[in-house]
Amino acid sequence: MLPECELESAQRILRALPDDPVVRALLTAPIDDEPVTDDERELLDKARESMRSDGGISTAELLQNLGL
Repeated sequence: MLPECELESAQRILRALPDDPVVRALLTAPIDDEPVTDDERELLDKARESMRSDGGISTAELLQNLGL
């Protein structure tokens, strides 16, 4: 299904991937198809609004919030 003009680029990318079973598992893992719960949706909405209004938090703040 890939256009022939892009085959060479695809081959270069595939050759660059490590032959690592963990990487392979991550790349071939099925898409998470579990429904989003109301609580998750609320948290996602809050996070998106935070990003829109103030750009979220800095890495330093995140690490501090996580106690790291």
